[in-house]
Formats: sequence, structure tokens, C-alpha cells
Amino acid sequence: MDETTVHGYEIGGAPLVGLAEGRTHWGRSPNGRLELREDGLLPQLSVRAGTAAAEGVRAAGMPLPERVGGVAREQGRLLLALGPNEWLALGVGAETDAGAEFGARLQEAMAGEHASVIDVTGQRTAITVRGRDATRILAHGCALDLDERAFPADTCAQTVMEGVGVLIVRRTVDDFLLLVRSSFAEHFAAWLDDAATEIWAEALAAE
Repeated sequence: MDETTVHGYEIGGAPLVGLAEGRTHWGRSPNGRLELREDGLLPQLSVRAGTAAAEGVRAAGMPLPERVGGVAREQGRLLLALGPNEWLALGVGAETDAGAEFGARLQEAMAGEHASVIDVTGQRTAITVRGRDATRILAHGCALDLDERAFPADTCAQTVMEGVGVLIVRRTVDDFLLLVRSSFAEHFAAWLDDAATEIWAEALAAE
């Protein structure tokens, strides 16, 4: 697989905050069962619209999730349904049009409707947690039931982990994207590093 993409998501071009610096357990564990990676400040647009205006999202080239908590994908973009009339459009990679161009198309499609499209890219830092032990490490601080039957792929939810508000997106069975308020990102990264200690120790002991 191209190292610049993960399950169709571009990871190049996003500004990094430097969360992995000085962390012992970031990167890929020795047995490959866990990977912690910072994806940086990915382009993010907050979209609020009434039922009629929501058609503007489709007109801009993005399908709507079928339910609150659902995730729709289209051409390297994600649309997360945070509420009945609230979505977060997430474009991965600075080269995609999920930032300014996609936002302009949304504004045009929703002209005259009761709706808003706001660039909130700087609000959240993106972190990938993936591998066979991904759910294990997240279970240390997540009150959500992460069993695949309760929280399947293409599902998102807002929760609190280690006292930090986190928007968690399940991309595949063992691949999660965490969106963390940037002001809490360092604190959350330190907690993840500590939570991964046991997993890394087991991997090293098995070598």
C-alpha cells in the first residue's frame, strides 16, 4: 500500500503538531499489533443546515450519512453526522478540494438557505490508532462499547477520554481516527503513550 494513503485517506500535507516527539510508544509496536500516528491538522468544515438545505451537501458532491453517528465517504472526503442537522466535513490531505474549494461549493449550493459552513481546521488534531490492539488501548479510557457489532466501521461518536473531548471515527475493524481538541492534544498524546506501555512490553517480551 502506498505509504501516503491509508484506506483511501491521504496523510501527506497536513501540518503536524509534533505529538510523537519524545514519546516511547508512538509509531508501530514491535509485533505490529498497534500503531499510534499523528495525522496533523486535517482540513475540517463544520456544516449546519436544515433538512431542505441538507440537499446542498449532496449538490456539492457529498453523500449524506444515513444516520446520526454515520460516516459517508467520497473522493478522499469524509462527512461525519454529528447531529440531525450538523456535520463535519473532513478532507484528508492539503491537495484535496475538501478545504476551500469544497467549502465554496457548499456555500454556493446552500445560498439562500438557513445554513452555515465554517472552517474549523485548527480546532482538532487528528490521531490514528490502528492494529489488532487498537480497541484494547482505547478501552482504557473510552466508555463507548467498541465491539464491532455495537460500533461498526463508518461510525463516529463524541465521547470523553482521560477528561478530554474526543470525536472517534471507526474506519475499519482495527483502524480508528481520533479528533482531539488541539489545546488538549499534548495531554492526550501522553496518555496514549502511557496506555500503550503494556502492549509494547508484551511485544518486546515475545521477541
